[in-house]
Amino acid sequence: MSFRDLPADFGRRTRRRFRARSVALVLLSLVACLFGRPQHAIAIEEAAAAQGPPFKIHVFVSSRSDVCYNTGDVAAIKHLSQIERNRINLRGGVSGRPIELIFHDDARDPQKAIANVRAALAEPKTLAMIGLTSANRGKAVFETLGSD
Repeated sequence: MSFRDLPADFGRRTRRRFRARSVALVLLSLVACLFGRPQHAIAIEEAAAAQGPPFKIHVFVSSRSDVCYNTGDVAAIKHLSQIERNRINLRGGVSGRPIELIFHDDARDPQKAIANVRAALAEPKTLAMIGLTSANRGKAVFETLGSD
């Protein structure tokens, strides 16, 4: 098979898969960082049984309405994130506090992305923000909210 035999949309599909895998990798990296500590610390936190007010993790997604099919990326990100949240909370949360996921869909609109990040920054219990899915929307967010 030569390069000319590849489908015309091969690059677009590859980028979409890479984006979904990147978000999953970031979530798994966050979990590894949060739980990569000695066992006695985990036992102490599990004893607290996630009793404090929840930490919030804001997950940014971008749904599409410009195609006639659903790739399933947003649904997969939500489903896998919720599974991981449940696992973490069952082990006692983070420092004895449960985590809560808040999903923000910018629908591929830079202004909505800016508003979503602004809302996440305004939340005092924000632990993490994950998933600006486009360099263009990320640039708009950082140009507008970079000093925040």
